[in-house]
Amino acid sequence: MKRWAVFTVPRTVFVLGLASLLNDAASEMVAPLLPIFLTVSLGASPLVLGVVEGVAEAGAGLLRFFGGRLLDRGVPAARLVRAGYIGSNLVRPLIALARA
Repeated sequence: MKRWAVFTVPRTVFVLGLASLLNDAASEMVAPLLPIFLTVSLGASPLVLGVVEGVAEAGAGLLRFFGGRLLDRGVPAARLVRAGYIGSNLVRPLIALARA
């Protein structure tokens, strides 16, 4: 019996896992600073901050709803996952362009 077992992971699982890790790390770096950025740097009121957070949660909920519908209709899950990660990584740098 071998002392160390070697486990192979399919390439797709490895790539999507790595993408998930990097995306979550980037989100965790930005998310706690976003309210401070909005209120201190841009001068947003607590009401505006609440609206921004509410719109973000509503958008995430709608994307989950429509993503689930697409998955139920036969769109491959890997395609939806790729689109989600690509979209979030393309949009995240736009935060730096915010002026008001």
